[in-house]
Amino acid sequence: MTSTLDELRKYSSIAIDSADLSEYGKIPVEHATTNPSLIADVSKGDYLELAITYCREILKRVPGQVSIQLDPMLSFDVEGSIAQAEKIINSLDNERLLIKIPGTWEGILATKQLERKGIRCNVTIIVSLTQALAAAEAGASCIAAYVGRVSNWYKQENKGVKLVASIHHALKSYGFPTKIMAASFQSLKQITQLSGLDIFTLKPTLLHELASSSSPAPKVLSIPPSSPKPSPISEKSFRWQLCSDPCASYLLDEAIRKFANSLK
Repeated sequence: MTSTLDELRKYSSIAIDSADLSEYGKIPVEHATTNPSLIADVSKGDYLELAITYCREILKRVPGQVSIQLDPMLSFDVEGSIAQAEKIINSLDNERLLIKIPGTWEGILATKQLERKGIRCNVTIIVSLTQALAAAEAGASCIAAYVGRVSNWYKQENKGVKLVASIHHALKSYGFPTKIMAASFQSLKQITQLSGLDIFTLKPTLLHELASSSSPAPKVLSIPPSSPKPSPISEKSFRWQLCSDPCASYLLDEAIRKFANSLK
C-alpha cells in the first residue's frame, strides 16, 4: 500500500523537526531541522554547545541538510548573528549545515552577509510574504514558513496554507532559487494541500500519521509562469509592512520570545 508520505515524496523533500535522536531512523527522511525549544526539550545547559552537539549527531543520521538555529537573543543583532554562525560552521565544518536565522530585518541583513561568505542560511519564522521576499532578495538558501501559527492567529485552518501557497507562487514566478520549507503544521490536511512544495519539516507524530495514512496527496503546487522581479524591499518598507500586518508582527515577536524563554 502506498502511504500519504510516499505520495508526498514524489513531489517534495521531507525533513524531521526534532532534536530527539531516538526518533531518527524510525521513518527515513532527507533533512532535519532543530530550534532552541527542541534542544531544550531534550537537554539543559549552554544552548550553543548543546545545539552543536546534537546537530553533529543528527548530521550522521540524515543524508541531507540539517538546520541549526542561532541563539534567539541575537535576533536583532547583525554582527552577533554573523559571529555565532561562523563559530557554528567552524565547529561542525559540514557543507550540509544550514544556519537558521529569524526573519527580522537584522536577521535578513546577517543572512545576506553570511550567504556572500558561502554560509548557507534558512530564514525562519516566516509569517508574511514581505519577509519571504526580503529573505529571497538577500540570497537565503531556504526559508521556513509557519503554517499552523498563522492559521491559529486567524482561527482559520487554511490561512497558513494560503500564505505558503502565495509565497511559493511569488518566489517561483520571480525566479528566486531560495527553497521554500513549510513548518508548524497541525493536520495532515494542511500538509497535503501544499503537495509540491520544496520541503516539509514535520514533527515525528505527523510523520508517523502520514506513514500510516493512505489518503491521496496529488500535486497541488506547480511552477508558475515567470514574472519580472519587484524592486528590492527597503528597510523602511519592510518595517512598515510588518507593522501593518498584525498577524505577522505579533507572531514573529511571539516566536522569538518563546524560543528565548525555553532556554531559561
